[in-house]
This record gives sequence, structure tokens and C-alpha cells, in this order.
Amino acid sequence: MAILELKNVSKEYQKGLCAVLNFNLAAENGDFVAIIGQIGSGKTTILKMIAGLERPTSGEIFIDGILSNKVKTKNRDVAMMFQNFQLFSNKTVRKNLKFGLKLRKLDKKEIAVRAFEAAKEMQIENILDKKPNEITQEERQITCLARVLVRKPRIFLLDEPLAVLNSKAKENVLNIIISLHRKLPIPFIYTTKNEDEIFAATKVILLN
Repeated sequence: MAILELKNVSKEYQKGLCAVLNFNLAAENGDFVAIIGQIGSGKTTILKMIAGLERPTSGEIFIDGILSNKVKTKNRDVAMMFQNFQLFSNKTVRKNLKFGLKLRKLDKKEIAVRAFEAAKEMQIENILDKKPNEITQEERQITCLARVLVRKPRIFLLDEPLAVLNSKAKENVLNIIISLHRKLPIPFIYTTKNEDEIFAATKVILLN
């Protein structure tokens, strides 16, 4: 059984605007699903529906075999990384890593250990006490990856994570993502406009 399955999922907005029409997807542990499409093709909307940030107009979303259309975001165990740096500018890297775990009311010691382990895995221990405006764009995006890693999600969604990076940083961050995929036995759903980014994909979906 697929860990994640979308069956004939559609999303319509007001005035008859259809962002996604009859979309199907099945992803198992170990899959790296690349969704390729230009701006306006519905890539981000698909990820938001999987994460619970948007509800489909029709169709079904199953996570671990459970119909999840109306399951709240916090209960889906799905992590989403956006193309823009989703970090708190007034918090250090360390506090950014801890923030989501504090919301889950985990033990303080466990939070500290998981934050440091994620930073060590991403090799950003040296910037833990810096704020986002004190580090590079590449380090900010790596911090975003670490913030997802620390949550230990069931499904990892990446919405054009390289879009705002320069060429060298894109290569480095993509290599980190691929390395994470090899280590984590969970589905990765990755959206992009660039076919050069999908060489590690196990499944490819092209949106018109």
C-alpha cells in the first residue's frame, strides 16, 4: 500500500479558476517523486493539499491508507519546505530548529538533542547562534532542511527549494536533499520548473 495516494484530486477557486484537475499520485517509502511544471501549473497547490493547507474541491487524499481530506495539518505528520526561506528573522538558527518541537510540547532535553543532531547532520553547528540575516542564502535553505529533519516527518514536501539560490548553492543544496533522501525511508515529493534537478527521481510527473 502506498504511504501517500491522491485519487482524482481537483482544486477549484472562485470564478471557475481550476488550479488542479483530476490529479493522481502514489508514493511509497523511498520514492522521490518529481513534479515538473511552469508557474501556474498547480505544483504548489498539490503540495498544499497534501500538507492540509488547502482542501481539495473533489477527489481523495490518503496518508497511510487513511482518508485525510479533512485531517488537520498538525495531525498529518507531513513537513513542507517552501522555496522562500521560512525562518523567523528574530530567532537564532538554534531557536528556529527548536520552534516546531516546542509547539508539540516535547521534553526540553529531547528538543535540544534533536535540534543539535539535525544541525550536525546538515553541518551547520557553527551557525546555530546566528540569526537568518547573519548567514548566507545557502545556509538559510540548509537551515530550513534541518528544521524539517528535526521533526522526523512521515512525508517530506519540497516546493521548488532551489529557486532563489545561485548556481553553486543550488548544486550544494540539491546534493544535500539527495543525501537526505537516501538516508530517510520516507516519500519525498519535489516540485520544480527545471528538468536538470530531477536526476535522482524515482517517479516523474509532468504538469501542462
